[in-house]
Amino acid sequence: MVKLEEKKTDDGKLGNDRKNGSVEQESNRSTPSKDIEQSKKIFRLFDYVQFHVDSIKTENNEVLQRNKKYSLPGEKFKMTFKLSKCDIKLVRTLMNCHGFTQCSTKRLDVNFIWTAGPYKLQCMRMLKPWQRLNQFPRSLELTRKDKMCDNIARMQRVFPKNYNFIPKFYVLPRDAEKFRLCTEEMQANGSGDAQAKLFIVKPCNSSRGQGIFFASQYSDVPPDSPLLVSRYLNRPYLIDGHKFDLRIYVAVTSFYPLVTYVFYDGLTRLASAKYDPSSSHRDEFVHLTNYSINKNNKQFIRNESMATEDLGHKWTLGAFLRYMEREGKDPKLLMLRIEDVIIKSLLSVQGKIASICRTALPYPGTNFELFGFDILVDENLKPWLLEVNLSSSMACDAPLDSLVKSQLMVDLLNLACIPLIDRKITEKIGVQTLPANVEDNVSDIERTPEREIEIPVDDGQTIKINRPIGVRRVVKGKRNGKIPIRNSALELKIEGVMRKVKFEKERKGNFIRIFPRPYSFDLYEKVMEGIDKHALDERLFLEEFGESKSPVEESLEDLAIKYHHAILHADQFPTFDSLPSSLRKIIDSWYAEAAHYVERITKEGEIYAAKLPIIRATARLRTRSCSDWYDLRRANILAKRNAKDAGGQDANKENSLPHAATADVPLHKIDSSASAQPAADSKI
Repeated sequence: MVKLEEKKTDDGKLGNDRKNGSVEQESNRSTPSKDIEQSKKIFRLFDYVQFHVDSIKTENNEVLQRNKKYSLPGEKFKMTFKLSKCDIKLVRTLMNCHGFTQCSTKRLDVNFIWTAGPYKLQCMRMLKPWQRLNQFPRSLELTRKDKMCDNIARMQRVFPKNYNFIPKFYVLPRDAEKFRLCTEEMQANGSGDAQAKLFIVKPCNSSRGQGIFFASQYSDVPPDSPLLVSRYLNRPYLIDGHKFDLRIYVAVTSFYPLVTYVFYDGLTRLASAKYDPSSSHRDEFVHLTNYSINKNNKQFIRNESMATEDLGHKWTLGAFLRYMEREGKDPKLLMLRIEDVIIKSLLSVQGKIASICRTALPYPGTNFELFGFDILVDENLKPWLLEVNLSSSMACDAPLDSLVKSQLMVDLLNLACIPLIDRKITEKIGVQTLPANVEDNVSDIERTPEREIEIPVDDGQTIKINRPIGVRRVVKGKRNGKIPIRNSALELKIEGVMRKVKFEKERKGNFIRIFPRPYSFDLYEKVMEGIDKHALDERLFLEEFGESKSPVEESLEDLAIKYHHAILHADQFPTFDSLPSSLRKIIDSWYAEAAHYVERITKEGEIYAAKLPIIRATARLRTRSCSDWYDLRRANILAKRNAKDAGGQDANKENSLPHAATADVPLHKIDSSASAQPAADSKI
């Protein structure tokens, strides 16, 4: 019989503690199978995969072999992953180093899915409780520029004093007439700062600075194109005379209720030319901060060393906050204001995303998402939301990127709580994927009171494991007539969310949870749209923190009004000490936690890799179909390259060879059989 037990150390304490979600497995069963014989040895087993930055050990910038300390659980449990609509090297590297096998994009039964584009809703409905996907349905409501602005503008109409953190905007072609009237009115006024009359124009569904241009009058913009036209923020806070913006990484593990985290470090991206209000708005190196644009400037300075975090035109978030501190500003209060922008942005789309999550996601905890918030800070230290990115760039082309994004991705994967569960075990559990409307089809679902479940193996014996979140026992014909079916299904979902939030608390790493936290629901309740009568945000808050009591004589309702006024008026309240004393008592713990943003990410004396290592083909784990796909892609690329070279050679010989000899060679006639075979050290 194979039994999971908690192994104790010599002093009687549990090894590695339960908070790491680990237990020891001891096998007493003897069978002819060599694998079963070897399983008698005691090895470490995690309830959820524990990812480590140290798993990427390099030599000459190559991963020579996996460290069994980190890869054994993934290999033992035959964990799998796939990349959809992307080939992100950072994700692929971490998965390979932790023993995951990469599968074809057509495979559905994989443990982990990372996609860089919209994922089909019908595929989300098929997710099983032990699977994880890095996207929520309908998240384009936040990441598409026009939809994001429309959602926040809707909240501005409902709560006119609390959502003022985006510039005035026009969505074309819908608002073309309004934009025309606005520009004509500004032209009629005549006098004034030219920069104050400037608009920045962006395609509604683009990224990395593509298609951005400036306009000062109606005729500068094609009115029939899908564009977002926003007022240009002409008085930014400057770093040594340079305009900049901040990339803040935000993880959401639930929209129903809202559970969100901010990574303690991010990126500060500086314009490569000094800011001059009188300069031509056509100089993109002065007015735009996008890295993809400024890296093409000859004056752009790369940070090629991790000795300093504030070198060149890309800094860490902490480096900028420490620069602020040296200038006599309050960086922690700025971060509280940025957190407020993030929470309100998520609240503006919570209703739309939560409604589809209730019907499309039958199990809690299967989805999570990483958003990239782009923030611009004005001269009064007020943060303005520029855009939210669906698929934040995970490219690591500089030491700074490798350091920040590697730790970010490790903590994000740990926060996702990927269950360590063998494929054979998932087949034995018998959990079915429920139809889309799970609340109407739960008559056969009964919760097992214990988290421990027994799985039968082929010889009639059992394995005891901890039940992954969302996995429930199916009991045929079982119905409880006293409790309404709809409510019992809801309770199961709520219980799953509550349980996952508790696990996240121990696995969040360098993430800071900004919602919920003490007094958060009390301060934001009045600026939230009513999703439904169940009020899951309130239930989660009460479960986590209990009933709130005002620490001062003022009521929490009055303190909430003060909070939103002070947090949005940075010119009136520039420092934490300038806030009302009653308000400081409420958010004092938030302010103290914001000190993590100011910390250095590098440590004295440590050496950091210049970029991500290259994983040799022999060190990769891929299914046959996935390897065939890579081989076919490589063969097609080489075939097209050979055809192009052959065409160029034929053109050079056109005057000296007969016409028949220069005929085009069909692509399928090109012999690429040799190039189709992957080399031993191929780099994909």
